[in-house]
Amino acid sequence: MSEALVIVALLTSGYVFSKNCFLTDYKIARLEGHGLYFYSAFIGFLTLIPSIPLFLLIDKKTNFIYCCCQYIQSYIDVSNHKSEFYFGFISIIMIITSYLLSNLINILTPLRLKTYIYTRAIKNNDFERLVWRAFRKTVPISLSLASGKEYVGWVIRTINPKIERNEIRILPLFSGYRDPKTKKVNYITKYEDVYYEMMEHIEKPNKSSNKDAKSDKNDYDLSHLEIGDFEVIIPTREIIVSRLFDVNAYAHFKKK
Repeated sequence: MSEALVIVALLTSGYVFSKNCFLTDYKIARLEGHGLYFYSAFIGFLTLIPSIPLFLLIDKKTNFIYCCCQYIQSYIDVSNHKSEFYFGFISIIMIITSYLLSNLINILTPLRLKTYIYTRAIKNNDFERLVWRAFRKTVPISLSLASGKEYVGWVIRTINPKIERNEIRILPLFSGYRDPKTKKVNYITKYEDVYYEMMEHIEKPNKSSNKDAKSDKNDYDLSHLEIGDFEVIIPTREIIVSRLFDVNAYAHFKKK
């Protein structure tokens, strides 16, 4: 019974600290199975170090465990289970200590250090590092999918290291497909002209009234749409190649 309490206390206190502290929350969010158990147990062992002196100090100053045993003794016989009481109270103190200690670290740590830690976490993953560069530099990213579909667009949402990235959201610039024989990319849909048209309609909405009578029957009204309506969410499991995309470089290589 005592051994089980120790194991549960180590896992619980380790998980509480890891989930709540910025130093470890991004790691615990991406672990599962045995890796999660071992990591929680390791962090829990570290929280045990300050918990034992704190437990001894509380017991010495208040005689808390003796009073609890005396109170429970009036209802049931616990004379042979004092060790379980000790382990139980240590477990409770470990969990409380891990929660308070993680919050204290979060409060005392400057924002610049938190940003540095999360940036380092992103750099441990090549795809996330590429997405972060595209977002920070405001340049398009090119994505080749397993289906043969090709997308070029701007990253909409930044990286959150505390969440495993299962999809990427982009505002497309071009889309097309890769020829299965020649492997050449053909961009058949160009969104840029549509965006400019929509922006002009937003900036000069009164000009559209005279254009309606002269417009061709093949023209479609896009005034009900927003640019955000063209955003595309792509599962990362479908991406086989990703890279930054430069329009000028693409035009340069296309000429050759």
